[in-house]
Amino acid sequence: MDPFGDSHLRQLAEEMKLKQQYLKDYIINYGYDADDFNHYMSYQREGGEVLDNWTLDELSQCIRDYYTYVEQQNPAGYQQENPNQE
Repeated sequence: MDPFGDSHLRQLAEEMKLKQQYLKDYIINYGYDADDFNHYMSYQREGGEVLDNWTLDELSQCIRDYYTYVEQQNPAGYQQENPNQE
């Protein structure tokens, strides 16, 4: 089996789509800042800002860890969309 064949490339593309959708569902749709999360990922491991460097399970754990991190940084509640809002 050719590791760079069409089947393998389709599988990689599907995995990437799943990861991107997962990020959309659990970071963006929950109101978290995508750039802030990307920055957080970059500190978790070498090349952490590159989505290909994470399995879906690792990404899921990173998101859970990020939620904890954000809560610890702002225990009164996370309000990303407009922090100056009164």
